Amino acid sequence: MPSLYEAQFRHAAHYLTMAHTAKERYKQGNEATQEGLALFDLEWGSIQVAQAWAAAKAETDAVAAQFCSAYADETIHLLDLRLHPREQIQWREAALGAARCLNDCAAEGRHLGSLGNAYFLIGEIHRASELYEQELMTARDLGNRAGEGAALCNVSNILITQDNPQRAIKLYEQALVIFREIGDQRGEGLVLSNLGLIYAELNMISQSIASYKQSLVILCGIGDQRGQGNVLANLAIVFKNIGEIRRAIELYDQVISIAHKLSDRRGESSGLGNLGSAYLSLGEVNRAIDSYKHAVMIDREIGDRRSEVRDLSNLGNAYTALGKLQLAIECHEQVRTIADQIGDHRMVGIALCSLGLAYKNSGEVQRAIELYEQAFAISRAVDDKRNQGTILGNLGLAHYVSGDIRRAIEYYEQALHLARENGDHNGAALISWNLGQAYEQEGNLLRAIELMQACVDFERKIGHPDSETDAAEVEALRSRLT
Repeated sequence: MPSLYEAQFRHAAHYLTMAHTAKERYKQGNEATQEGLALFDLEWGSIQVAQAWAAAKAETDAVAAQFCSAYADETIHLLDLRLHPREQIQWREAALGAARCLNDCAAEGRHLGSLGNAYFLIGEIHRASELYEQELMTARDLGNRAGEGAALCNVSNILITQDNPQRAIKLYEQALVIFREIGDQRGEGLVLSNLGLIYAELNMISQSIASYKQSLVILCGIGDQRGQGNVLANLAIVFKNIGEIRRAIELYDQVISIAHKLSDRRGESSGLGNLGSAYLSLGEVNRAIDSYKHAVMIDREIGDRRSEVRDLSNLGNAYTALGKLQLAIECHEQVRTIADQIGDHRMVGIALCSLGLAYKNSGEVQRAIELYEQAFAISRAVDDKRNQGTILGNLGLAHYVSGDIRRAIEYYEQALHLARENGDHNGAALISWNLGQAYEQEGNLLRAIELMQACVDFERKIGHPDSETDAAEVEALRSRLT
């Protein structure tokens, strides 16, 4: 009869084989991806037990350390779909410690990158940056070209958060050369997708779309469904931002379908949230609410509080648009509470801004202005320029409603400048309309017509249902000039 240690060893060895088999099937793509996920889910409980045993003994047992390191490698693609990044950190840190105990530098480099990714996803950018720099140095010391390419991508992601896109592009291009040299199509597709993201941030729309489409061709060719979903989601954002919202909705539907197939609950929630925002942009508020509610339900099921905050905020905004102000206030108060609990100051600012809008719509204009001013102070402190623009626009509207037209124009002009600077075409159109109405009240009809016509042009481009009604209002203004 085997000893307890022998039984635990055999258990760990067996389920490591199961994890490896699931990973290899997943990597084959297409239908094999679902087969790999199904096998992984079937054995997930036993895999967790085996990894925990190996992690507990890794410091004193070389065999257990090998298992601990290997479990992180063999679950590399699947763990992202089944564990929140905070939970992944435990696995990745255990694997990194095990690799160091074994003096396995190659494994150490891989675990540094994976651990950095987990920290990046929870917003601990400084810690992620430290790990990525170590990953890059390790890969270069070992002459590991694949590892170097992966590390260059990771460092580039940090540079984007530091508002250094040109440097990020250079590193991505270096990574692209490496992946093409070694024939790593998955890596090549990832780099092209990331380049598409940067080009979009730089408002280089044609280059962005071209990069995403190249990425899709490669990822479709190798059957990487999760990669396809990520690219389609990013491509949809580009189309939404340039006003092609129907096209964006088609892409979001594909994203949700892929995420559902992969049982990727976080991906499904994200897709639903983005779909809701697209419907809201078109004024299809009830459809937006349905999408947001579904997203919030998933967030709560998987315990993803940051996503819950995001989707509750959007749901509250949709209720405000529908005139259901008490429901909106309830949503935004929940957002404020949860965001404060998890230390998300940016979302606290957004919640205050959204509460201000709900109170303004209910007639409590002074209360709204107070909330907007609190929100603006927070958003400026965290350098959230997009929300600053929204708040300035809302302050303009509040002062317009209270009869202070000159003050309203001052706020609207600042908001319009920020919206254009941020590439927020939808926001710029809305502010242009409101600013035009303010200039009309001042008697400056030429400026009013110019601004309101810009809004109508955008509405027609995206197929907004109010476009012709608004166009008629602009024509009525023109008739007053003659």
